[in-house]
Amino acid sequence: MPARSPRHCFAATADGGSSWQAANWGIRAYFLPDEWPEFGQCVHKVASHPQRPERMYLQNYNGVYRTDDAGTLWQSIAAGLPCDFGFPAVNDPHDPECSYLFPLVADGERIPPAGRAAVWRSRDAGESWEALDQVCQPRALTPP
Repeated sequence: MPARSPRHCFAATADGGSSWQAANWGIRAYFLPDEWPEFGQCVHKVASHPQRPERMYLQNYNGVYRTDDAGTLWQSIAAGLPCDFGFPAVNDPHDPECSYLFPLVADGERIPPAGRAAVWRSRDAGESWEALDQVCQPRALTPP
């Protein structure tokens, strides 16, 4: 299904899959006329933690979000990141407060900001972020 399809969303079920509800409240879709739609967000990755499954991190077309209530309401946690586009989002398997992202410059370039690869880590559920860039620098990346 195309990423911008009106049926593309994050959905949740409470009855084993017999019915589904959109679970996108708080996720912005700046590329649509209604920037806060029920459907239409371009979800790239959702990561949850086995010790705390109601907490999830979401990386999408235009944002990084966290929910603490299994998707009922999402809040932006992009402050402190160099940009809010990307695909990977991973949780530390031993710490539900710790999450890792690999931000990219918008969808047009899909390279790390300033051509410098860095994994970004939050140890406080997205309240703050730090670059782990010392392990990712074989050489600077530049667009073709």
